[in-house]
Amino acid sequence: APLASLLYSGDNEIVTDACWALSYLSDGSNSQIQAVLDAGVSNQLIKLLAHKLNEVKQPALRIVGNICTGEHLQTQSIIDSGALPCLREMMSSEKPSIRKEACWTVSNITAGTTSQIQSVMSEGLVPPLVQILEADQFDIKGEAAWAVSNLVSGGTNEQIRSLVMQGVIGPLCTLLSANDTRSIQVALEGLEQILRCGRTMNELSGYRDIVENTGGLSMIEELQNHESNQIYTKCQEILTTFWDVDVEAEDDDIFAGPPPHGAPGDDGQFSF
Repeated sequence: APLASLLYSGDNEIVTDACWALSYLSDGSNSQIQAVLDAGVSNQLIKLLAHKLNEVKQPALRIVGNICTGEHLQTQSIIDSGALPCLREMMSSEKPSIRKEACWTVSNITAGTTSQIQSVMSEGLVPPLVQILEADQFDIKGEAAWAVSNLVSGGTNEQIRSLVMQGVIGPLCTLLSANDTRSIQVALEGLEQILRCGRTMNELSGYRDIVENTGGLSMIEELQNHESNQIYTKCQEILTTFWDVDVEAEDDDIFAGPPPHGAPGDDGQFSF
């Protein structure tokens, strides 16, 4: 705990060094994470997330992200300390590495329980995630995609529907043109889960329309020629399950989709 007490120092350099030291300690097993939490640092860490200096913010964010890789209760202690509003701010940081780590941290939280997912949504973290997916640099988009993918794989149908209403499908589709296989897989898995939710909620045709109108369908069709066996198999599964079926008959026509925002250009292409 002497190390923990250094987080309260008035000397920014000491605080920074102490944060980096704690970040190495928290990068390990759940018992190591617990040792950091037992030192009673959570509230001070959250204060440091709002520090004016990025040199202090960065290692404090790393500790928070590491803690959120632990058990649900360990993640919950970070949520209870008030981390989510700070993470929302950090996703709009001018520093790319902070935006990236903030998305990574959120992806660890959305891998948690449905109530932890709800906290992320209630605190307004979805719009900045969508914004990053839409317009940020590629490696940061990848972290945001993980956050969304974890949310749709662990969220309820209502939570997934809320995500769709906040315009997540289009930006997720843009990742299908990525050069790296893992990002394409994450995007495909997310879209598959979203379409599955649409089918369960009797809104599949509405969800499909958004995928088609944002250029996603043509990308999925194209990816059937991808060199990765996993990718072309997943694309075939998606097309067979959600497009080679007549859903019009059973669908309610009440799904209006998200409000028109960030629509593609007249030629249907997204501009990067």
